[in-house]
Amino acid sequence: MTPRSDTIEKDIATLRKLVVRDPELAAEFHASEREFFRRPVDANETTERAEAGRRHFEWFLFERESTDPSMTSLERVLAKAEDAGVEISVEASTSLLDSFVSVFEVTGVEHGQGLWISDIAGVGEYPVHEPDGSSMLTKGDLIVGRVFRLDSGLYYLSNAAAFFRNEVLLQAVRRDIERARADRRGVLRLTQAELESMFFAASVVSEEDAVGESRRLLLDGGVAPEDVDAIFAELASTPPPEDPLLYHPDDPLGAVLDRLAFETSLDLDVVRRSLVAARVQMARLQEPFSTEHESTGAEGRVAEARPAATELSEMLAEFDRRSRSGAPVVPLLDELEQRLSLHHVPDDSADEDTPAPDFPGVVG
Repeated sequence: MTPRSDTIEKDIATLRKLVVRDPELAAEFHASEREFFRRPVDANETTERAEAGRRHFEWFLFERESTDPSMTSLERVLAKAEDAGVEISVEASTSLLDSFVSVFEVTGVEHGQGLWISDIAGVGEYPVHEPDGSSMLTKGDLIVGRVFRLDSGLYYLSNAAAFFRNEVLLQAVRRDIERARADRRGVLRLTQAELESMFFAASVVSEEDAVGESRRLLLDGGVAPEDVDAIFAELASTPPPEDPLLYHPDDPLGAVLDRLAFETSLDLDVVRRSLVAARVQMARLQEPFSTEHESTGAEGRVAEARPAATELSEMLAEFDRRSRSGAPVVPLLDELEQRLSLHHVPDDSADEDTPAPDFPGVVG
C-alpha cells in the first residue's frame, strides 16, 4: 500500500530535520546550494525562499550524486534515519524513490477532487489528488515540479510545484521538448536542476555579477580570452531586444551561440541563459545602449556618447580580472557604472522599471 499525501509531507520534513542535524549530511547539503542554484539565493519573499529551499532539498535527496557509489543519496539518508531510530515506512520510501520531476499540462479537472496531468517530456497521463488545486487550475495550465505515487493509483504534487497559465509559454515548452526529444532515444526525463534553470533561476538568484559569471563560464569552457572579449563587444554593440528571452533573427546573440556550438562543447542552454543575464546587466549599467541616445536634441544626446566596442571590452576585461583576483564585486560594479556614465549626459526624466520576464530561462 502506498502512502497518503500527508504521510509523504511528514516523511520529507522528518528527513530534512535529519539532514540538517547530521553534521556530515548538513555540511554536504549546505555546500550543494551553489551547485543547484548556480548563484547565491536571493529571493525577496519568505514564500519564495521556502519553495526554493524545498526544491533544493528534493534535488539533494532524489537526484544529487551520492558520495557513496553503492547507494543513492536518498538511500544514504534513509540508512542514516535507520541508524538514528527514525521510522520511515517501506511504502513511503518506495514512493519517494519512484518520484520524478517533469513539466505537465493539465488535461482535465474534477472540481473538489483533483486533476489529470499529461507529462510533456515523458509519456503517460496521471490522476492527481489535488482538491484545492482543482478549484484554481484549468485545462491547458502548465505544472512544473515533482510528483509522488499515492494509493489507489493516484499521484501527489510536491508543495514546491509551480503553476503557470500562459499559452505562449506552453507552446514554447512543447517546441523545446520536441527539439530535445529528437536528439535522444527513449523517454525524455528532465532533472530538478534543469527545471530550476529553466523556470526559477531569475527569481531566486542574485544577478550581482552576471557579467563576471558569464565570462568565467566561457573561459572555463575553453574559449580564448580575446574571443570572450569579442563576444561581449559584439553583444554590447546593439541594444538587447525588449524581451531578451525571445528569439530574434537579427540578434547577434544567435550568431554567437552558433559559433560556440561548433567551436566548443559548452552546454548552449546554460550559456544562453548566462549571456542573456549578462546582457541585461550591461544594458542596465550602460544607458547609452538605449536608442534614445542616437538622436541629437536639447538634452545633448548624441550617437558619439556611446563608448567604442573595444573600449567597452577593455572595461569588462578589467572588471573580470579584478573580480577573479578576489576584489569585492559590488564596489567593482559601482566603479564600472561610474566609468560608463561618463560617456553620456544623464537623462533627467524618471526611470521606468522594466518588469522581469515571467518565465526566465525558457527558450522563446
